[in-house]
Amino acid sequence: MTDAVTKSSLTNNEVNTIHSESGGSASSQQCINLYLDWTESGEHAAAAVMALLLDAFASCKTLLRIRFSSGAYSWNDLFSFTDILCSNRKQSLRLDLEGPVSEFRETTLQRIFERRFLIRWPITFSKSTPIDWDSLHAIRPITEYGIPVIANTYIGAGLAPDAVVSNIEELLSINLSSGFALYPCSYNINSHESHVSPSVRSWLELLVAVYKRFPHFDINFDPLLELVDLSVSGGITQQYGIPRYMGVRVCPDSSVSLFRQNPNKSIPWLKRDSIMNMTAQEIWDNFVLHVKNRLYNDSRVDAQCRFQGVCGGIDSACVHKMEPELECETRCFFLESFLAQKQIIANRNNDV
Repeated sequence: MTDAVTKSSLTNNEVNTIHSESGGSASSQQCINLYLDWTESGEHAAAAVMALLLDAFASCKTLLRIRFSSGAYSWNDLFSFTDILCSNRKQSLRLDLEGPVSEFRETTLQRIFERRFLIRWPITFSKSTPIDWDSLHAIRPITEYGIPVIANTYIGAGLAPDAVVSNIEELLSINLSSGFALYPCSYNINSHESHVSPSVRSWLELLVAVYKRFPHFDINFDPLLELVDLSVSGGITQQYGIPRYMGVRVCPDSSVSLFRQNPNKSIPWLKRDSIMNMTAQEIWDNFVLHVKNRLYNDSRVDAQCRFQGVCGGIDSACVHKMEPELECETRCFFLESFLAQKQIIANRNNDV
């Protein structure tokens, strides 16, 4: 399957100009995925840091995701935290909660509903760990209240596509078709060595099987939706010269780090104390400089990569050893498919 990626009749020039041919704009908006690893003891300090980061990224399209490693947290603290972040903020803010949800009192569900939170419930499909279907039925009363609960499904190695499809069907019956999202196991906040992600071929075969069976329920269609967007607008912002899709992770150890796709592969950027002593403009300038000099140069975006201008790069493989080729080969495969389809359409138009 990877041979199809590396062997192509398309020229590098055709690849590098794909987004301009598709009507791409140099002013395409920077996209920021802002992740917070929630800890009960540090929510007040985190709120101040997150507010400054949101001010620094005020001109960006920003998604805020709060991740929990367990269900032991206070809803009151969480509501206070998110209300502080969302108050008096000009830009719209999409907020996801990822983690097992604790408490099901109606007053709590009402407050979740009013704030329009999107809940992502992490589930691991792995040969070494059986699925606890009984615990997943706790999702049902939340979805019946009208709150979408997305099954964030982390896939391990060695699973047949048919088995995954069958499990997803069961999940959709539990969460009233709220939807799901697929990730390799290495993306899980609780990822550990016994959960190894699939091989490149297995992952691509799985994605194709799931896309065919469930064309309407995958909330992310990762990486397809991002790649479609990048193929139109370009992977690198012309104004700043950095990848248009970037991730920022506020970690439990008081550090803030940067990533491209996988928050677990983030590299250090700043300490929270440093951010507290900076203005929003200083944070933004430092962010752009650090991405250019550190993250972007460390990423596997090599000058010989024919998709460099479209993809925007992946997380550094020289620092992290978790399936370094999976993101790269997957993205190349789909981009190659886009270009092949585009060439077929162009040939048909020329024949007409």
